[in-house]
Amino acid sequence: MLGTAPAAAPERARAASPLTHVHSGAPPFLLVHGEQDTMVDCSHSRSLAAALDGAQAPVELRTVPGADHGWHGLPDVQVEEIFLRTLAFARRIVT
Repeated sequence: MLGTAPAAAPERARAASPLTHVHSGAPPFLLVHGEQDTMVDCSHSRSLAAALDGAQAPVELRTVPGADHGWHGLPDVQVEEIFLRTLAFARRIVT
């Protein structure tokens, strides 16, 4: 997405990072991340959640044991549960 490795374009990498844009007026965040994600380490969501919490922005972090990226490896019933919890979060935020 940066057109090069992050180390080769540190300014672009910093600007592209969600951490750079954390502020107290941020909208509510729901972060759901598979603990066995092989594409994006779960630590990224943990770091973002910690930064949002530190800025006193509303954030919920849910890590999903056994889940890879895109919920690979989870039975359909667990994927449906994640979807329903996400929908419930959205409904709480809108109302």
